[in-house]
Amino acid sequence: MDKQQKKNSIEVSLLLTFLILILINVFGGYNFSYLTWGAAYWFVLGKYIVPVAVFVIMLLISLYIFREKLQKQFSRYSQLNKSKSSFLVSLITPLFLLFVFIFFRVKTLLYGDGYLIAENILSLENVFTEGKSYLEFLTLYFYYYIALILHEFAVKDGAKIISYLNSTAGVFSVYALWSIARLLSVSTETKIFLFLSTLTSAVVILFFGYVEYYPWAFLFGFLGIRYIFGYLQGKNSSLPMILFSVLSVFFHFITIPVLIVSVYLLLYKKGMLKVITHQNLKKLTLFILSGMFAVYLIEQFTYGRIFVTVLTGADNNYLIYSWSHLLDIVNHLFLVAPLIICLFPVFLSKQGISGFSEDIEFRVLYLISLMAFVMSFLIDPELGAARDWDLLSFYGIPCTLMVSYLIVKYFKKSKFPVWLNFALGVIVIVHIAPNIY
Repeated sequence: MDKQQKKNSIEVSLLLTFLILILINVFGGYNFSYLTWGAAYWFVLGKYIVPVAVFVIMLLISLYIFREKLQKQFSRYSQLNKSKSSFLVSLITPLFLLFVFIFFRVKTLLYGDGYLIAENILSLENVFTEGKSYLEFLTLYFYYYIALILHEFAVKDGAKIISYLNSTAGVFSVYALWSIARLLSVSTETKIFLFLSTLTSAVVILFFGYVEYYPWAFLFGFLGIRYIFGYLQGKNSSLPMILFSVLSVFFHFITIPVLIVSVYLLLYKKGMLKVITHQNLKKLTLFILSGMFAVYLIEQFTYGRIFVTVLTGADNNYLIYSWSHLLDIVNHLFLVAPLIICLFPVFLSKQGISGFSEDIEFRVLYLISLMAFVMSFLIDPELGAARDWDLLSFYGIPCTLMVSYLIVKYFKKSKFPVWLNFALGVIVIVHIAPNIY
């Protein structure tokens, strides 16, 4: 099989996985239950589920059929806009994003414990009595004092205060994700692809005025990742990498994988290429899993309040190895990292990841993704995974970036197919829009 045939083959495979993703949405929309909660958001379409699905499927197929024309048009457009200043765009974009996030803010507080948070935001004592506050203490101080300031300016509604704060975090998060995409790729096409891939994750919902405490912690985690890549490429010192990584952990411990990787790279930069080889990556994987399992066991037999239990009890059958927990993980994966669950098998069958073993950017994404996912697997969603999905969702961005980065690298020796960017735009809309309801 020549290079062109291989390229066409992978494009067809990607198209098929996009179509499968749509069909999963259809199935979930018609079978709304605790078994399908991660893919059930299409139920809001009601009787229009099938017509919308047919339209989207035809649109995706059309994008593939007319891919060569799209490629030519995009090239012409890029040439026309190369000389234009981006100053105006840089000025308008943040304001536009803030307007979108606030105007289309998530109206329901049924997710997580939004009602409780909105009621208690102006009481420091009440804020610190909410759940495991010691895991996010800096976040609680931050929201409380900002809320007091806004309250003085006649913003009395706790839910609105948090929404405005989180929408602002969303604007900065978009900047961080775009900045990561720019560091991971060279061409305009691939930068757009990497950026759009992150928007397929339901983590984006947090940007739309979502009433919870996680958006700022996630923002600092994204900035930590951004400055990790800047540090590796010699574009910034280790200071911002460590600063944002530490800050993200103080805002919420769920982002600790970013700090671990930052410290690891800081300690081993001189011998980085020797220490993080493909063989050592396997050893690191085993070491990380063993270490996290050891922490899990220690926590289970001492504190026992953070992780999903391994021992059955009279009032708890939600065990680490139970079908309920495993099903929740599958649903959560589809919600926050749909590209991983659909696209990863393509690369396991086509090329695998062994060809990228010497790529330091891939290895960083892999290590962060591995630790973040295992943490989400172990943490006990006290409100139920469907309602506590936001707490567990941080891994969605690095995991999605890891897979989309593999796709970009796969096409590095040929022109990147622009139709994939349009297809991802469609996936973003059909995956995220029903959740902003």
